[in-house]
Amino acid sequence: MQNSHDLKRNQKGSSTVKVFRNSFIKELKFIYWAEKLLIKFLARAERAASTSYAKACLKGHKGATSEQIKRLERIFMLLNEKPAGKTCSEIKSLVNEAHQILKATEENTLSRDLGLLAIIQKMEHLEIIKYNSLINLANELGIFEIVLLLEKSIEEEFEAKEMFAAIAEDTLNDEKFQIRVSETSEEDDEFEHLEAV
Repeated sequence: MQNSHDLKRNQKGSSTVKVFRNSFIKELKFIYWAEKLLIKFLARAERAASTSYAKACLKGHKGATSEQIKRLERIFMLLNEKPAGKTCSEIKSLVNEAHQILKATEENTLSRDLGLLAIIQKMEHLEIIKYNSLINLANELGIFEIVLLLEKSIEEEFEAKEMFAAIAEDTLNDEKFQIRVSETSEEDDEFEHLEAV
């Protein structure tokens, strides 16, 4: 028979597990909602990108995001939970910011591409934080099959973050934009000369 001390300790342990599980499911719903939104955003960003290499990388990451969604649905199943999303305000804010960039910039311009890539890098950084939080909670709960699924996704997010940083640098040095910037500078010089006269 358990004494009162053992019973209280078991109840406390059970309560702690419940808190961790609820936190895990809450975070899981946040990232699930975010990934579902991002796969739509990535499709739009792919259409809006100016360079073939940016389009190809966005398309590739869209495929990776689709696999991440499947992993999250697998995790819901392992927890006997129905897949469901919960609005992630941080990701929603970044997507809205990206839409503002699309509205404020012209097609095939350096400012549009760099603006989108900067937002996407912020998204990747935020996803890494979310996945890392889930991994920590899953480790605390001892659900190591789920840890492995999450680690695969966070690995892809780290790779994507580095990839988009490299693309931003390539875009900045792209000859098509360098020519356009050079032409703009010449036009500015001519305008300043006319003003001086």
